[in-house]
Parts: sequence; C-alpha cells; structure tokens
Amino acid sequence: TTGLRLAAFVKMQLGADAEEARDHGPAVTGAATGVAKIIATLVTYPLIRAKVLQQTSSQLRSASPLVIWRHILAEEGPSGLYRGVLA
Repeated sequence: TTGLRLAAFVKMQLGADAEEARDHGPAVTGAATGVAKIIATLVTYPLIRAKVLQQTSSQLRSASPLVIWRHILAEEGPSGLYRGVLA
C-alpha cells in the first residue's frame, strides 16, 4: 500500500484531484505487487534457507537459525543466504 500511496501522492502533485489520484490502473497495481513480493522474498528467504538446511543436514538438525546463518556466512559468504532463491 505504501507504493500505491506514493503513486497517489505523485499524481496529486501533478494536478490530479484526490479521488482520481487514488484510482490506480492495473499496471500500477501490478508493479506495486511485484515490488512488494521482491522485498518480502529478500527479507524472508534467509529464514527459509536455514529451515531447509536444518531439515536436510544431520549436523545442523538441532541448530538455531542464527547458528545456521553463521555457518552459511562462514562457508559460502553472504550470497549463500540466497542460494537457490531463483529456483
């Protein structure tokens, strides 16, 4: 909703009235949804990766997500937190 509010603000600054500014077309709504999904994935994927490693690795089975993240960072670097995100 923040993206849609920003779009409405910009429309109002360009001269649209408040009701017209809040009327978003499918392209704006789709773009806002896509950006929100990307942000949500970037925030939550390291937790998902830790969960998968916890379930599949015998040495990390009882480890906490923080311990698993430290292990990933030590072994693979920061990009390791997002390994498999495009799969």
